[in-house]
Amino acid sequence: MLIEGETAGGKTATVEYCAAQTNSPLLRLNLTPETSIQDFIGSLGFSESDAFSAQRTPVGRDCQRRRPLLQRQTTMSEKIKLEFKPGPFTRAVKDGYWLLLDEANLASDEILRMIEDVLGTGILLIRNSNILGQPGVQDGCLQVRRHPNFRLFMAQNPANDKAYAGTRNVFSVSLLSHFVPVNFPAIPIYPDILGIITIMLTKRYTDQSEASNVANRLISLFDEAKQIPRENSVPISIRDVLQACKLIIKIDSQNRQISLPNALHLLFAQHMTEGNILRVKELVEKLFGPVEIKEIPKDTLLQQTSTATLDSYGKLFEFFDMCYATKRPGLLSCGQFSGKATSILSWAKCRGIPTEVCYVTFETTTEDLFGRILPDNNSAAPFKWIDGPVTKAMKNGKCLVLCGINQPEDAVLESLNAVLESGSEDRQLHIANKFIQMFLFFFKVPLGLGKLR
Repeated sequence: MLIEGETAGGKTATVEYCAAQTNSPLLRLNLTPETSIQDFIGSLGFSESDAFSAQRTPVGRDCQRRRPLLQRQTTMSEKIKLEFKPGPFTRAVKDGYWLLLDEANLASDEILRMIEDVLGTGILLIRNSNILGQPGVQDGCLQVRRHPNFRLFMAQNPANDKAYAGTRNVFSVSLLSHFVPVNFPAIPIYPDILGIITIMLTKRYTDQSEASNVANRLISLFDEAKQIPRENSVPISIRDVLQACKLIIKIDSQNRQISLPNALHLLFAQHMTEGNILRVKELVEKLFGPVEIKEIPKDTLLQQTSTATLDSYGKLFEFFDMCYATKRPGLLSCGQFSGKATSILSWAKCRGIPTEVCYVTFETTTEDLFGRILPDNNSAAPFKWIDGPVTKAMKNGKCLVLCGINQPEDAVLESLNAVLESGSEDRQLHIANKFIQMFLFFFKVPLGLGKLR
């Protein structure tokens, strides 16, 4: 099934709901132009029974000192075993999972041809020199027959949408012939979105009429704010309304560090010029009350953080509080040495929030962010997994600060998509068969003559 519709139109949610209702296991993969065929079908990896799962054997200090180096190296090499690790597409085809491919029209031609071959023949053929010697390989080819329960769903935004400036691919007629096309129209604001928001707000307001009143004001703010142009062709969408709704629920009316009008102003004024930001402020004040930036007690901050306080910190602290309350990633963009990292670290120290700071450059790789396998000379296993800053922050519940996020290559930035795409409550990263969670901030430094992202 090929599902096409606008952003936040319910494409992914519909497939997830149907999978849950039918008790069908669902795999989801967010495709990008940098998604490789190895990411899609699988690649060689260390066997589960190799040295990574071996436990250290107690050895006397004298015996270990006398062990010949050559014998030790031979023993370690014998433990290393490589086997083919199937990717999400191979797993779904083989085991009969449902597979949802998001942003399908960003996939490479190689991946699209692989999909078309499986849908046409019912067999997944994996031809790669790396699979030679693996179980089931015949004549240099690993055959995986399509399971009868395998179902494929591809979701995408329209290829001709002007907001994406022609970056989406158009599928061939032969590929489209294998799919049932389904077009998701935009979800009507009245009564659908209004009804959803009203139900969500009942978590905050026990009075149904009060929840309905706030929902109507929020929809009015959305209707008028989306008429105001944004920079970078980033439109206000239903996702912003749902984020605003979650923000209202999160903010405690009795004890809050950020006011609701301030939070809504920060949320809806993103990607706008200074003049349009003032227009959004007027809308918010008309519907929800005055937008007032609270003063930061400079003496208190200086005492807590040993940092001089800038006048802009009042607005920045409100922004950080909003992001933290909704677990929404934040992005700061301004010149070098303007205090971006200092402001977030000062805020985190005042709020008692632990941080994980990482400075990224043009040479930063995906492994630098998430982790890598490195030699280990201090245990029986020859290698061990070392967490990167993203993984550390997620595992330990820290606020992640990535400085210079516009400098790495596109493929490195795309690797963060899967983490950012997930909802704030179930944001997960699958590494070494363990799930971990995170809260995230980004910092971007304009590079002048360099390329900006």
